[in-house]
Amino acid sequence: MSSDSLDFQPLTLASRSLLETYLPAGGNGDCNLSIVSLLTRGIERGVAAAETDGALWLRTVSISVEEPVYCLPIGTNLTARHVEMLEGIAKREGTEPLRLYGPVDDLLRAVKRAVPERRFRIVSSSGDWDYLYRRDRIETLDGRAMAKKRNLAKRYRTANPEAVFRPFVREDGTVDEETIARALEFLDAWYATETEGGVLSASLEEERATIHRAFSPEIAPALFGGVLFSDGTPDARVDGFSYGARLTSRMAAVHIEKGRRDPGVYPALSSAFAASLPEEIRILNREEDINVPGLRRANRQWAPLGDVQKGVLELLPL
Repeated sequence: MSSDSLDFQPLTLASRSLLETYLPAGGNGDCNLSIVSLLTRGIERGVAAAETDGALWLRTVSISVEEPVYCLPIGTNLTARHVEMLEGIAKREGTEPLRLYGPVDDLLRAVKRAVPERRFRIVSSSGDWDYLYRRDRIETLDGRAMAKKRNLAKRYRTANPEAVFRPFVREDGTVDEETIARALEFLDAWYATETEGGVLSASLEEERATIHRAFSPEIAPALFGGVLFSDGTPDARVDGFSYGARLTSRMAAVHIEKGRRDPGVYPALSSAFAASLPEEIRILNREEDINVPGLRRANRQWAPLGDVQKGVLELLPL
């Protein structure tokens, strides 16, 4: 491929090796840039990738605008030539002006360095911002802000003193197929309670496809997380499962949590997920709230320490 062109191709499961060349080492904390998210939700939503100049380029979507947006290159700095190249693509595809997507501070630094003479505007919705948390706070549920969740988790553990959290991936890196099978059985039952007239909403159908893809042999080895069982016996009740993935050397995303609606299940599940992570993980990204009031309320109840303020930078015409 010419270094002056970008041949964007939709992501497929075969894209994993390309993504692993650049991620998570080049991750910026965006929950959508874990390899697991890109190979599940990204495939579902038509995210496309290209490689040139020793860098990975992604064309994706944002809740802030309807048109396609481009992430900053992963593996190199944005240059004036890159901007010209992307603007050419946007012109050919009828999606002008060029829209760059990512953490707003990163966008500002990159564009001011690459094309300092250009004018731009920022479009950013708080619904697109990721919530960040201390991993140890989620694990221990310590502190005044966590009192209610700590009490609920204690209630669950009192009722289920032998509860265990079984990871999807064993310490030797092999996938526990039985644990995945139990999670999928639980998932079918969970969705059965969410239908209207026997039909799932479009968003839940997309979510279900995402989860099934995550548990595929191609993706499952990259998962963090596991299943919360009521006890350690083979026929123990599944009380919930959670999975996520590495975003950076010290940050992991929580992509999915599904649990029984019994008191304390979700705090116990979140705590167990955090406890199962590699020691070097210090920050948890529990994703954005997409402007859904219930999600926003739930995320704020976990006492976030900050956020990843993502947005879209539109380059104005010369």
